[in-house]
Amino acid sequence: MAEDQKKYRDLGNRKPGLRMLGATVPKLTDKALRKRGFLESAIVHRWSSIVGEAVAGWCAPDRVAFPRDKRAGATLHLVVPGARALELQHLEPVLLERINTVFGYDAVERIAIRQGPLPEPRHKPRPEPRPLDRREEDWVAAQVAGFADQDLKNALQALGRAVLSRK
Repeated sequence: MAEDQKKYRDLGNRKPGLRMLGATVPKLTDKALRKRGFLESAIVHRWSSIVGEAVAGWCAPDRVAFPRDKRAGATLHLVVPGARALELQHLEPVLLERINTVFGYDAVERIAIRQGPLPEPRHKPRPEPRPLDRREEDWVAAQVAGFADQDLKNALQALGRAVLSRK
């Protein structure tokens, strides 16, 4: 017992046990992101939710350059494939509004575009679900046959189809 207490005391501020990865990653990456000018790391971590999945697929933040001794009027540098640069210029007002919503004030004043290849995606897109055969469809229908509520029945059928199509 005394050894366990000593071991936990040696951990300092850390608590033993499992922690959510989503709560730990920003703490680990903030220092590296600050070197690239990202004072608010949420721009990188939540890029696809800020600009939308479609735009995030062909556009990535590279760095943020703030003027000296100011916390406003920054320039966000984005990497974009050559053919999409013009489209990004047209989307600039909308993107600036969405990005500044994350900061809570007008921190980013303009977007600078650098044409070039995007970094490799961090995760591969999920494969399309396969269609179910007749036997599997019958099995799903049999599983939910006893439910009286039609909305619940439809939801459970959709869930059953999704689970079977991923196997």
